[in-house]
Amino acid sequence: MRSTRVNRNERLRTTGVVESSSWWPFVAIVLGAVGCYGLLVVHLILDATNAGARGLAWAGVPMVFFAGSVGAVLIASGMPVRERLAAIPAAFLGYSPRKRSRLPSSPPTRESA
Repeated sequence: MRSTRVNRNERLRTTGVVESSSWWPFVAIVLGAVGCYGLLVVHLILDATNAGARGLAWAGVPMVFFAGSVGAVLIASGMPVRERLAAIPAAFLGYSPRKRSRLPSSPPTRESA
């Protein structure tokens, strides 16, 4: 008889996976390079014109390219959104979200000595 329980891990693995021959890594590299050159151009223009603090707002334009590059890397990873969102704080705090999700459902029992 077949089990009617749905395995949560199996459901996460079957979500849309990006193929290894995807063009998203290339898009991420291009957007990152355009962001770097854009930031260099903004810096050189602001330095040449002796612009004040208001001129620094133009640095936000290349930051859009950097944000697009990060987004393309996340898409290229092939991970489901739920795992991606769990991996971000895990990277900063130093734990594995997969190990944390495998915690036992019942509290451990103490053995009497």
